[in-house]
Amino acid sequence: MSHSPLARFSAEVRALTLDNGLAVFTLQDPEADVVSVQTWIGAGSAAEEPDQEGAAHLLEHLLFRGTAAVPDGELDRRMEAMGASINAWTSTDATCFTVTAPADALDEVLWLEADRFAGSNPSQEVFAAEHEVVLNERRAAVESDPESQAEEAFLTLCFGDSPYGRPILGRTPQLAALREGELRRFLLRWYHPQNAAVVIVGAFDPDALQATLQRTWGAWTPRGAAPTAPGWGYAPRRRQNVALPVASRRLMAGWPLAAWGSHEHQAAWLAMQLLVGSGSAPITRRFILEEALAFDVFADAEGSVGPGVAMVGFTPRPGVSLRALERAWADELQRFVASGPTPDAVDEAIARALVAEAAQLGHSSHVAHLIGEGWRMGGDPRALFAWFESLPTLSISALREVARPWAAEAPWRLSVRPLSGGRA
Repeated sequence: MSHSPLARFSAEVRALTLDNGLAVFTLQDPEADVVSVQTWIGAGSAAEEPDQEGAAHLLEHLLFRGTAAVPDGELDRRMEAMGASINAWTSTDATCFTVTAPADALDEVLWLEADRFAGSNPSQEVFAAEHEVVLNERRAAVESDPESQAEEAFLTLCFGDSPYGRPILGRTPQLAALREGELRRFLLRWYHPQNAAVVIVGAFDPDALQATLQRTWGAWTPRGAAPTAPGWGYAPRRRQNVALPVASRRLMAGWPLAAWGSHEHQAAWLAMQLLVGSGSAPITRRFILEEALAFDVFADAEGSVGPGVAMVGFTPRPGVSLRALERAWADELQRFVASGPTPDAVDEAIARALVAEAAQLGHSSHVAHLIGEGWRMGGDPRALFAWFESLPTLSISALREVARPWAAEAPWRLSVRPLSGGRA
């Protein structure tokens, strides 16, 4: 049995289901002076239908705009008065609402959070006002940021118009066209107890908690089993050149990635760490330190509920062609597949990941996030703890095999050039 901090935290997670079907996961820390409460909805932007683009993120905003029992503005005022911090975020696969508060404020936090989910019914005026807010957010975060535009272009290149290819904020024309009726349909379809989980981490009285939960969250009306999200798919293989108001050229390349939690996904994540994740990693060392081919190298193999994309990107130095970057990448990948990482390199990469994760276990909000993400991504509140704990079981042959396709030409390649200049 493992005695690591991750294993210990995982073992202490408790689960219960309220009468209305709401899943609740708790982890008690009697020594803490705060408590984190996170409400996870099992739907993000990938759950949107074509005429609902932007609804998930807009609805996140509207959940802050009051109910019949707690008027608009009162939620923030009461949270601030008790010394609590409150936030939310939307991803492709989930929407999460977070509160960190003094431990003695837990009962009030649970009542306020339960009320805004059970009682959310935004007026037309509130919808219109918040609709304009998210349109302005889109303009500021994407339309004024060439880097974000490049990232969106890359996702569309990989997934086309399927749900994972659409931006979380929504594209401006589709977001502007979003109607209140479609947003309400999204709310009724996805925001209900059977498609949600509440995570509580910190100091609380476990004997009193269940009654408090039933009294507060138990009022949320169930609507049956969670629905199935719209289908998705990869786009055909494609190479694309775009011009954007960026300062430097950029190359982004992607390959299919297995769904989160699978053995293949885990191996892909670790292989990317071995290739790019430190100053001594072969890609980083060659591209940045030894041959000065690029200003930076970035990679991602985080995964999603559905299959995703393993991607790598480079900002080449002046005089270095994108083709030269691709040849150097292929050369290093062929070497990785042929002779593989050393056992010491694998051990070091795993140790870095586990130490980095263990260092954050002192933050109740981070632990709550691990539990909630495990529920959403792996169907189990302990899934993410187990994911990290099982990294040492990956074999070098599995790492070589998962990286083998990356040595070949990427099915999706996006080159970005500054608007003023030459061909990418």
